[in-house]
Amino acid sequence: MKTPSIQSSLNLLSLAGFVFLLPVASAGDALSEWVLNDVVTEVDTFGVSFWNGTFVAGGDPSEGFLFSTNGINWIEQAEDRSDYPYRVAQGNGRFVALSFKGNILSSSDGTNWISQIPATPNALFGVAYGKGHFVFAGANGTILTSTNAANWEVITIPGNPWSYGITFANGKFVAVGFQGLVLTSEDGVNWISRASGTGHRLEGIVFGKDRFVAVGGGGTVLTSPDGIDWTRQNSQNDSDTYFNAVCFAIGSFVAVGSDGANEAVIITSNDGIIWTRRSSPVTDELDDVIYGAGTFVVVTHSDRILRSGFLTTLEIDVSSYARLSLSGPIGHSYRIEYANDFGSQQVWSSLLTTNLTTSPITIIDPQSAAVPARFYRAVLLPPSFNFDR
Repeated sequence: MKTPSIQSSLNLLSLAGFVFLLPVASAGDALSEWVLNDVVTEVDTFGVSFWNGTFVAGGDPSEGFLFSTNGINWIEQAEDRSDYPYRVAQGNGRFVALSFKGNILSSSDGTNWISQIPATPNALFGVAYGKGHFVFAGANGTILTSTNAANWEVITIPGNPWSYGITFANGKFVAVGFQGLVLTSEDGVNWISRASGTGHRLEGIVFGKDRFVAVGGGGTVLTSPDGIDWTRQNSQNDSDTYFNAVCFAIGSFVAVGSDGANEAVIITSNDGIIWTRRSSPVTDELDDVIYGAGTFVVVTHSDRILRSGFLTTLEIDVSSYARLSLSGPIGHSYRIEYANDFGSQQVWSSLLTTNLTTSPITIIDPQSAAVPARFYRAVLLPPSFNFDR
């Protein structure tokens, strides 16, 4: 069996109170390895979500849904007429979601959902949470806001522009949409139109590495540090390329779509500025991408599901000793190693060996308080590793 490629981070802990993050060290580039899952289904999958430890892929709710806990093995419920979360936001002790049927769902635990009839006849496309407000963005200038996920205020943006994506970061909401639309708001109620520098439709927006990244038609990838001033980046694709979605997780951006021949396009970036085009195992247009369970999952409109290689991160929280947070794919085994010096002569010693039954997990190293500095790394163990030996 082929061992999944793993992307892991090395971190330096200084007991003086500083953490120095070293460059990512990869055992193979997990984002260069995209796998077509062996899923036989009649369910159209134009969207995918990940919440409460489960992927849900779907499209037309009348055709049912596909479910997976690991992004590899999928279960089809073809006759399922339920409504499931599609775009999810969390805040103020609640989950709020846009469903595959276009309804608003709310939940206190992320498991049991209550469906609401939207306070508008206009289609909704995205949801975000910030500053005590849930905010939906949609068609015909529609913005919905609520503090309790029950009572909604309807706001109409002048000119009735369509917003397809929305996020909250750096103290503001940013929405993107038709003809290069960019809107910003400090409170979700009062909105300002910003110049994006493009007339192409923008489909998605995320925030990571201290910048907003928006993608859309014409091979467009835009970045902004504040949601106000935007710069177009080289997406390594021509003007016939159309990006349908973008995702940020584990230090990486992934955008998906199609080129002028309606063939699959995947690009990835560590900073949102320099992008690399990746090979796809399918030629179909790629519709959506989400991260969960240690992998990026991509869906097509022709009943196919792709996933990236598995990614792992090891992060450090500084207190009186090292507190490590290990995130990665469930079911894989790792050895956490440490070194008290980092150079050509460093010696790595084993701190512990663990099998991930949940992610992330917390690992404490009380002995780190006795040394001036300590480095850590996570080592992926082979599938046949025996804990008893």
